[in-house]
Amino acid sequence: MKQELTAYISDLTITNRVLFVAAAIAGGLQIVSMLGYLGNEQPWTLRIVSFSLLALVAILLETQVHQVRLEKDRDDKISKLIESEGANSRALETVSQKLDVLTKRKAPYHIEPSFIESELDALLASETASVWKFRGGSGRWQRSRVLPSLTRIKTRDVTYKMLILDPRNNALCSQYAKYRNTHRKNGATEQATAASVKNDLLACIISAAWHSARSRITPFLYLNQTYSPLRVDLSNAGAMMTVSDLSSPGLFCRPESWFYQSLDDELERSLDQSPKIDFQHNEMELHSADALTVEHTESILRNTHISTPRGLERLVPDSQLAGLDVAEITRLCIAV
Repeated sequence: MKQELTAYISDLTITNRVLFVAAAIAGGLQIVSMLGYLGNEQPWTLRIVSFSLLALVAILLETQVHQVRLEKDRDDKISKLIESEGANSRALETVSQKLDVLTKRKAPYHIEPSFIESELDALLASETASVWKFRGGSGRWQRSRVLPSLTRIKTRDVTYKMLILDPRNNALCSQYAKYRNTHRKNGATEQATAASVKNDLLACIISAAWHSARSRITPFLYLNQTYSPLRVDLSNAGAMMTVSDLSSPGLFCRPESWFYQSLDDELERSLDQSPKIDFQHNEMELHSADALTVEHTESILRNTHISTPRGLERLVPDSQLAGLDVAEITRLCIAV
């Protein structure tokens, strides 16, 4: 019992120990007074001392109770403040996320150069994309990445529209080659020429014919009579605007934005005003082939026409076909 009492006292705070001792003394004095062990010469003295001690106990107890109430009020306020701050923080985070979503959906936004390719790949991989449109220069990325990616779509038809430079326009090809050499700042050492630009353009046209014959792609190709530094890749999942310099950023917009809708409309107007390519090659021959050959390339070139006000004209007349490096054009078609 003594050990338990000692352990109990040791666990008490200083104030509680004072309370314990004062209460014990007051109780002892009361007992002594009532039993008359100290005599009756000054009975009131003992009572006054005992009552004083009891008053001290009461005051200390009241102080303890008040302190407990203050601590409880403080803890309640802190809890409410933390809860309020948490709610405010969550609300701010929610508002920030909504603003971010609204901003990205309603306005075009900047894409760092290192992320452009991944954003374009995401457009190509979209499970809802059934339209792809391109306006640019020679379409090298179209033939090496876009067309092969669209060819792998087996569950839906894909409308493919492309506006590239007119390979028949030698002056235009020469101007674009000069532009590419001047503005390509990604460390490329290869110098473009009018002939290499023309080969790129013809390879892009042949690639469209080759891949469409072997997939669910329906191609609509047009020839531009001018060139622009801006390239546009547009699907029904979003649009990306880039330039030839690979170290420059891009501009991305979503289908919900006014910018996307205006860009799509402007692109369609450009297509309507440009000469259209008319394929008349044997699609079954290409569909059953294991790989594109020089013979396939020559066949496509002979059977590809341009719609003009005067009617259909050959893209490459026989007199010019003999001067083309058909083997190089074929190689470009299958190069990745």
